[in-house]
This record gives sequence, C-alpha cells and structure tokens, in this order.
Amino acid sequence: RELAGSVVKCYESGERTIELRAIGAGSVNQMYKALATARSIFAQKGLDLSIRPGYDEVEVEGNKRTVMVARLIIE
Repeated sequence: RELAGSVVKCYESGERTIELRAIGAGSVNQMYKALATARSIFAQKGLDLSIRPGYDEVEVEGNKRTVMVARLIIE
C-alpha cells in the first residue's frame, strides 16, 4: 500500500512522468500489486491508470540485470 500511496502522491504533486522499475520476480510482483491498488485509488478519483511495460538493463555489482519498467499513464 505504501508504494501505491507514493504513486498517487507523486501524481497529485504535479508529476506527470512516473516510472517504476523492479529487479527480480518478487519485486516485479510487488510492483504490479501496488499498481493495481493505485489504479483503484485513481478510479475513485475519476482517473484511469494504464501501464506501458518495458525492459531495461542495468549493472549491479558488475553483473548485467534485466529490469522490468512500468511507465504510468494517468488520464
């Protein structure tokens, strides 16, 4: 719920480019659960949250890791 609340607060503070990133299955799972919760919060405010998923690569401790990226579209 904390991540969902943070997404909503970012939007309410004027941010219009919101992107979440997660590495690892557990983190990706938590990210999408939070986005489902955020979508419900936005729906109560008459807004719709859509996700444009993607991938990226980062280096962590000398190893390349694939990162799941969720770019948020709120209308």
